[in-house]
Amino acid sequence: MIFMIYTVTLNPAIDETLEVEHLRPGATHRVLSRCRYAGGKGINVARALRVFAEDCVALTIAGGTTGQELAGLLRQEELPCTVYAAPHPTRVNLKISSRGDGLTTELNAPGLLGEAAPAGRLREELLERLLPGDVVVLRKDFENVTGPIVKRIIAVFSPFSPSLPILFYYTRAAKKWQ
Repeated sequence: MIFMIYTVTLNPAIDETLEVEHLRPGATHRVLSRCRYAGGKGINVARALRVFAEDCVALTIAGGTTGQELAGLLRQEELPCTVYAAPHPTRVNLKISSRGDGLTTELNAPGLLGEAAPAGRLREELLERLLPGDVVVLRKDFENVTGPIVKRIIAVFSPFSPSLPILFYYTRAAKKWQ
């Protein structure tokens, strides 16, 4: 029996989507609609779990005014979460959706990927919360996301409970199951 599912997002973003009639490179476009929402793999997993009425908590790191905005967006969604303060601003990704052909172009900013101090606080508090039967969902993509902190998190969980499920899921960048 699973008691709680924790999702970990070490590289969240504000995702801003702009809709235009038809995207043409090099042209000036009138924006038809605009929306901003909290993004990140673990946050998206928490959203999906909520649809299925699963108990979950999204854990993430965010900083600056964009980090405050991200935390506010998560509160507006009423997504159970804990946001750990980071010293650097949270990234903003831009998505441009073309209504005419249905295609979306994404411009994803680099992030600071699991800054050490906030990630350490996240790890410590998560260890305090974990109970037998809990599950941790963590994206493991060592080439693109914070190898050292991910390795430390896994190393800490392994001795805690060899049976602790740490779920890894498919990442488009790696093109394989993690």
